[in-house]
Amino acid sequence: MLDEVAKLSTKIESNNFDCIDLIKYIFNLNDTDIRVLKSFSGNKGNTIAEISKKLKKDRSTIHRSLEKLISCRICYKERKSGKIRGFVDYYYRIPLKEIYKKSEKKLDQCYTKIKKMLSELDENWI
Repeated sequence: MLDEVAKLSTKIESNNFDCIDLIKYIFNLNDTDIRVLKSFSGNKGNTIAEISKKLKKDRSTIHRSLEKLISCRICYKERKSGKIRGFVDYYYRIPLKEIYKKSEKKLDQCYTKIKKMLSELDENWI
C-alpha cells in the first residue's frame, strides 16, 4: 500500500494528474477498464458485443474489465430476455455522483489507515 501511496504522491506532484488517474489508483483499474467505463453513455445499457465493437477489443477482454468494474461496484449487470436468443446481459455504469462518493469514501479509509500507522511510529522504528 505504501508503494502505491508513494507512486500516487509522485504523480500528483508532477502536475500530470487528473481525475481519471485518481479513479484508476483508487479502484486499481487499468487503461482498458477506464475505456470500458468511459464507453457508457447515460442510462443506456450495453452488451459485451456492443462495447467490444466500439472499443475494438476482444470480447473476453471486455468481459474481464466489466467483471472488475462490477466487483468495484462501479458497474452492474442486468439480464433481460432477448428477441433472438434466451437471455442477454446488459451492463450499466452507476451515476458519476455515486462514483465520486465511493472514491471519496475509499480515500477517507486510506487516509485513516495511514494516520493510524503514523501514530504508531516510535523512536525504535528509525
